[in-house]
Amino acid sequence: MKPLKQIAILIETSSGWGRRLIEGILSEANKHHRWHNWVSPEKPEHGSFFLPKSWEGDGIIAMLDSRKTARRLERYGVPIVDVSDIMVPDQPHPQVMTDHMETARLALEHLLAKGFKRFGYVGATMRPGVREQHQAFRRVARSLGIKHELLSMQPDYSSLESWQDWSQSVVDWLNEQPKPIAVVTWNAPIGREVIDACRMAGILVPHEVAVIASNTDDLLDNACDPRLTAVEDAGIQIGKLAASYLDKLMEGETDLPSLAKVKPTRVILGGSTDTLAVDDPQLEQALRYIDEHALEEGINVSKILKHVPMARRALEMKFNQALGHSPGEEIRRRKLSKAKDLLVETKHTMYEIAEICGYSSYTYLHKAFKKATDLSPSQYRRQWSLEQGHQRSDLE
Repeated sequence: MKPLKQIAILIETSSGWGRRLIEGILSEANKHHRWHNWVSPEKPEHGSFFLPKSWEGDGIIAMLDSRKTARRLERYGVPIVDVSDIMVPDQPHPQVMTDHMETARLALEHLLAKGFKRFGYVGATMRPGVREQHQAFRRVARSLGIKHELLSMQPDYSSLESWQDWSQSVVDWLNEQPKPIAVVTWNAPIGREVIDACRMAGILVPHEVAVIASNTDDLLDNACDPRLTAVEDAGIQIGKLAASYLDKLMEGETDLPSLAKVKPTRVILGGSTDTLAVDDPQLEQALRYIDEHALEEGINVSKILKHVPMARRALEMKFNQALGHSPGEEIRRRKLSKAKDLLVETKHTMYEIAEICGYSSYTYLHKAFKKATDLSPSQYRRQWSLEQGHQRSDLE
């Protein structure tokens, strides 16, 4: 039997994001490799990770936020894989990170489907990783014809007074914005702060301010009232891929991508975006009909028109002007969104999911899913199942 490899995992454990990265690493390691893992606590006094100078190991997976951090770890003379969301110049180690463009696209398309026309972004853009996320948000927003307001602030929890000052700044910014407005936040903790600031200011969430976070934190999402809507980040998948890269490096393989970006694939719905920000009664009526009937087999534009009497061309124009796509596309998106949820959160068979989501057969579900995600439903389930490592033999 091969001896255990000694691996250092230098990732902060205080956030849901960091814990999901570690979960993915351990899932891959426990399934395929013999590793002994050193999970380092973060030193709050200077923000770096503790690793004994005498440590003798075989590999490191770390958040390399600077060349200084990388050089310090390079002294150990072992392969390193970077899981930071910061693009550090001249960084020689393979990096696995979030696809920020896809995160922004999922968030903005979700909000556009709710009818929002005004948008904001809240995050500490003075930090490199947040700045990169916001730049991706700007590019996607521009491609969708969206303008947005920016609140760039770092939360300050050093004292009650500092936190109150920061919260008041958020309140002041929100009060300045025309309503309704949809706000995308850097992460779940900032999303919670924005919802709390709305409560302080007497602003209704989601009807006046809708909030969606760019990553998930189950604890904080559920601590919000209403529950925080969030893009389900790819932390577990990033951790798994990083572990597989490290194993290859330790086996002497060098032909690896210098950068791999992993795409999130769905939005986890909460009450913080559960509204329709449309001022057109016919459009609102059509959207509510889709809300109630999207999962029925045979739903189509003709059925919407029976419920909302108007010319088909007029309905198409209203949807394209308000949401950027047709009513038929809106129905397809609702079906796929529900299918994604069922694939991840249940053990239903593919045939059961097809029936629940209103597809006449699994073949139609497979075709629609493949077109939208480049994955089959079974491939998606294997990547995103909440029961990590549980394998199914679903019929393709």
